[in-house]
Formats: sequence, structure tokens, C-alpha cells
Amino acid sequence: LINEYLGRINKELEKYDPSRMDWYAPLSTPQFPTYPRVVPHIVMQQQFVLGPLPASANAAIVKMISDKTISGKIAKDLFEILWTEGGDPAEIVEKLGMKQVTDTGAIEKAVDEIIAANPDKVWQAKAKPSMIGWFVGQVMKNTGGKANPAAVNDILKAKLGI
Repeated sequence: LINEYLGRINKELEKYDPSRMDWYAPLSTPQFPTYPRVVPHIVMQQQFVLGPLPASANAAIVKMISDKTISGKIAKDLFEILWTEGGDPAEIVEKLGMKQVTDTGAIEKAVDEIIAANPDKVWQAKAKPSMIGWFVGQVMKNTGGKANPAAVNDILKAKLGI
């Protein structure tokens, strides 16, 4: 599946600048099959918004997303830092405290705070389950965008009975 995505990207990128194709080659290795959607998003964002980073940086970022060290939102922030300041992606994530929060206890605490502060929204969410997105946004804001979105959704669904 990942090779299919990379093939599509390759064809698209060749239309723009075939000389820049080798910088994402390390991403086509079998170590990234668990998160195939991340590759096209990262490659396309980088190629067309920021410009190329070294292939090793791309591979490091994809690996950190794949193993859930960082989220896609954190990856976007990391790209900007790498583009403007350079450096090693893993070291920057560690140094700046950019790791994704996966501790369900910490996420649950943030969820509880948002629910307690917004009782009117709770009944709205029960009546209209798509309102859960509002809660997810508030939790993400509360955690500085570091909470694992899947964990936030699961905890919110359980707490709100959705």
C-alpha cells in the first residue's frame, strides 16, 4: 500500500520538479507500512509549502508519527522548526517537549476539566454526537495539541456516553 502511495506521489512530483525526487526515497522502505496515509501528507506539504528537507529528516518524522511519538499536528510544527532552524528531528522533539501525550490518565484529566466547565455542551453532544468534535478541539487546546487524538476521542465517547 505504501508503495502505491509513493508511486502516485512520484508521478505528481515529477510534473513539478523531477530533480527533487530522491529526497523522499528513504520513506519507501518497509519500516513504514503501519501509517501509509502519513507519507503523502508529509511529502506533499513539505514539497509544496516549505521546500525539501534532507531525506533522513523526512524518514525520522514519519517514524515518529508511525510510532505515535508525535501527531500530525506536531509534525507540521516540527517541519517549520526544521525548515527555519535545522537540526535533528528527534532531538528537537525531545528538547522542546513536543512528544504526544499518550498517558490516558493525563488525557482523562483534561477531558474531565472540559466536561465540568461546559455542562451545557454535554447535553448538546448527547443529542448531536458530532458535537464531540468541539470537545476534542477543547481538549487539544488544553493540552497544547499534544494529546493523542484517538485516545481523546475514545475517552470522550466513554465519558459522554456516545
